[in-house]
Amino acid sequence: MALTLILGGVRSGKSARAEALAAASGCRVRYVGTAAVEDTSMAARVATHQARRPPAWETVAAGDDLAAALRPDAVTLIDGLGGWIAGRDTDTVRAALARLVDRVDGAEVIVVAEQAGSGLLPLDPIARDWLDLLGEATQTLAAAATRVELVIAGRVLELPAR
Repeated sequence: MALTLILGGVRSGKSARAEALAAASGCRVRYVGTAAVEDTSMAARVATHQARRPPAWETVAAGDDLAAALRPDAVTLIDGLGGWIAGRDTDTVRAALARLVDRVDGAEVIVVAEQAGSGLLPLDPIARDWLDLLGEATQTLAAAATRVELVIAGRVLELPAR
């Protein structure tokens, strides 16, 4: 089947683009959410995303093993990679992404991720480690993807294959 990677900055429209692709597939959709709701601002963001999704979509929380969320009878939309990476160690992320890439052959998968490296290098070492791991993760997924798109201000740029 296929892996699609949708990249973009915060509030770029990347999630809406991924949702539109999933809806246009004509298949069942399994939405895998990664956000940890720890304050009212994040709760509002999650509520906005939930309100956009059709009620027929199945929604599940992401666990440590993203590949376990894949279903061969549905499009699996994982939103978003950066939130999932936060708080996980490098080895866990690398292993989980390797399993995800291995399992894509039997599934249709859309992954939403923040575009790494478009701003200043963070001074905080934890933020820097997260950014480095996110960049590595998006490169890993892009190498395995049949389609990679960059969303900027709601506009979509399809990135060519290597």
